[in-house]
Amino acid sequence: MPACSRRGVVLSLVLLGLALGFAASPARAEPTAGRVASPIDGIWSWTLPDTPNGLHPDQSWSGASAASDGTIYVAGMDHVSNAALYRLRPDSGAASRPATTLAYVGDARAASEAAGTWAPDDFVEKFHTRPVVVNDRAYVGTLNHSTLDAGYLGKPGLTWYRYTPSPAAFTDLSASDPGAALVPHEGLVSIAYDKTRGRIYGLLNPTGTLIWYDVATGRTHLAGRPAWGRPYVYPGRALWVSRTGRVYFSAGNYDRINGAPYDPAVFDHIHYYDPVSGFGQHTRWKIRETRAIDAAQCFPGARTCFLADNAGNVYKWTEYTSGPPTWRWLGRTPTKASGSVARSWVFHVAADRTTAYLINSSGQLAVFDLVAGRVRTRIELAALDPGLFRGQWLYGYDAWDRNGRFYFAAFSKTPSATTPLRLVAIDPVRLLRAVTP
Repeated sequence: MPACSRRGVVLSLVLLGLALGFAASPARAEPTAGRVASPIDGIWSWTLPDTPNGLHPDQSWSGASAASDGTIYVAGMDHVSNAALYRLRPDSGAASRPATTLAYVGDARAASEAAGTWAPDDFVEKFHTRPVVVNDRAYVGTLNHSTLDAGYLGKPGLTWYRYTPSPAAFTDLSASDPGAALVPHEGLVSIAYDKTRGRIYGLLNPTGTLIWYDVATGRTHLAGRPAWGRPYVYPGRALWVSRTGRVYFSAGNYDRINGAPYDPAVFDHIHYYDPVSGFGQHTRWKIRETRAIDAAQCFPGARTCFLADNAGNVYKWTEYTSGPPTWRWLGRTPTKASGSVARSWVFHVAADRTTAYLINSSGQLAVFDLVAGRVRTRIELAALDPGLFRGQWLYGYDAWDRNGRFYFAAFSKTPSATTPLRLVAIDPVRLLRAVTP
């Protein structure tokens, strides 16, 4: 049975599973991992443990996210068979250190088997997006084809999952979602929550189609596809939403492996979807080198978002009570010592909105002054703690706990049993105090 036929074949099993109450992963003693301190003060890590059904996670492509109570969520996967969700829950320890224990809370295969939707030849390559937390519930969606070609047509499509802390349950939401059939093969690359309308928006790979999931009704909807002018695009990893419910996004990437070259007339600016008027473009909101936005951190009270691409270009978006929003490029960082670009997917903005912390694929931390638009300090983390930062892929944005620490995922560029996938926490104040004169 081909994997792409999953939903239609198991419909009767879905109904039986729901009737018997098997929609969520069963309760059991869950695997955990303890906190490990780095030789550098202000840095800690946790190795993501294997799942009860045998998944050894060695990758995490969009890092962590935070709930309102300070709980940190992170996904882990093997890019072949299965993906899992983990959480770091605040404990009663000292505020000077993060929580002690990272715990597994569920995985795609276990949840779908419980719901009766997992076919014998099924697989989930990854949860590519960072988890989105809505009312303390964490949502993730699957992606089973990463390249920009027609290969996605032979693979299973999007499945939504949700973790509910109390009572603890990791659930296959698509089992009862009639809209799931709208996405038979593609998967999520980026995700954002619209609090105004209770929608989780997402961009699909490889077509750049926009969808949304209604949290209240549990149904997936197809918003449509902008006029990209080509069948496959690199969708930006980050979306953001205005106070009126307009969702902003971008596509394109300078690298040939990601579909370059991209026509600047279509891809050198920001696009949007308005629930009332539909798709549109802001042609004056320019992005550099047709590099899509891959990281975002928004401050709803200030009506401001800071954004970045994977080359360290930093932007600021601001909306106002009256008049149109504004868009501004603030500067670029980080780079390798030679001046060439090092990919950067770690981006966190301090609460006072004056400083951003970016870490590139060479293990270099840049402290970026958002007011002056320049790098204030560079720290060679790979030299200070090579076991944690050298030869690693580093991913994550906008994941802060209540004590001023940010979180991201780190995993080896050449995965092996001796190079685990880890969740990393940094207290930037302590780190800077420890390594700067």
